[in-house]
Amino acid sequence: MLIAVLVLQAPALLPPLPEAAVAPDPAYSAAFADAVADAELTAAETEALRPAGPGQRAALRRALLEGSADEQRAAALLAAGEAADSPLALAALRCAWDSREEATALAALLSPEAFPASAWPALAWICLDPERPTSVRAAACGRLLRSGCRGAWPVARSLLRTGTAGDEQAPWADWNRLGRYELPKRLLVLDLDAWFQAAGEPGCGFEPNAAWQVQLEQLAALESRVQQRLAATERVEDRGLASGVARLLRYGGPDPDRAFRAAALLVPHATRTLQLALTKDDPALVFAARRAFELLPR
Repeated sequence: MLIAVLVLQAPALLPPLPEAAVAPDPAYSAAFADAVADAELTAAETEALRPAGPGQRAALRRALLEGSADEQRAAALLAAGEAADSPLALAALRCAWDSREEATALAALLSPEAFPASAWPALAWICLDPERPTSVRAAACGRLLRSGCRGAWPVARSLLRTGTAGDEQAPWADWNRLGRYELPKRLLVLDLDAWFQAAGEPGCGFEPNAAWQVQLEQLAALESRVQQRLAATERVEDRGLASGVARLLRYGGPDPDRAFRAAALLVPHATRTLQLALTKDDPALVFAARRAFELLPR
């Protein structure tokens, strides 16, 4: 019964997926299928299959949404670097959301150059989902942080502290302590480095394979840099983001606090939506907004 409820509730947290504007290019679809069927894509095949127009992007979109795990990973690779407004960005998000295979979910999350703000609520949910591998949660967190989402930093900081003497039992830090921390931390470092370098600064300077004490020292030096970057980041105001936050506040499935915490993670970008919810003649909505403010990550 619980699984059925989750299946019914989960899609409501995703931004709407627009209909494809054009049909998939049949010749490209055939070439893509042949390349994936042979083996992993070679470097030459990857370059030859980079999408060059709407029909080819539509073919990759279909692969992300309907393909096998091999096809989804290949499509994510070929769509690497697509902009947030590409039709492939939300398809990659839907692929990452639906897949419970770690490699496929990671490939989809890391594929676009950026996700649109309407995707942030779903990324926040994945970031806080204890049923996901820590690596997938870290990837979702990194994508949010790279976009300038301030609430993602406390979660990222907890991930980077994991295993060290500074490891903390923060409410969101409920991932397994199995000693396999390098991959999640390295995924965060990838986005942190890209974030700083886009601002003309050197990389974050954190080495996930360093000794525990060295990691804590590197993290202490990183903290002020992150805070400076976040302070310089403009607040995102987006109708799709507001709609996603509203969906989190109205979430009716199991563990509603996770939905409210996901909304809180998006503050200050979600502040106006939460404040508006407090003015409504809807006790459940008012409770959800108050609870989100109580759960602000620090």
